Amino acid sequence: MEIKVRLFATLQQYLPHENGRHPATLEIRRGETIASVLKALKIPKKMPKIILVNGKYAREDLILQPGDVVSVFPPLGGGQEPKMSSYPVVLNKLKRLCREENPDEKNPGC
Repeated sequence: MEIKVRLFATLQQYLPHENGRHPATLEIRRGETIASVLKALKIPKKMPKIILVNGKYAREDLILQPGDVVSVFPPLGGGQEPKMSSYPVVLNKLKRLCREENPDEKNPGC
């Protein structure tokens, strides 16, 4: 099954080289999780990151579905994970950043 992976800012270096700054379309097996995709891309497990799937906050143990868009961001100002009460503010900032970097895409997963 196919998914799209979008890596932002310092995480873009982990995209397959043929993708450059564009989203990567990956072929994965059913039952794969976000964690397994991040591992395949060689993104260090301990690297702080914020993950959205189809524009919603997601944990690394989420099982991906065909057509999912996985967006991964580094922290926005500091390396600590935000408190749960601050997630709506953080998600709105991430969505705005995602739309700014991809203004021409109709369904960027943001």
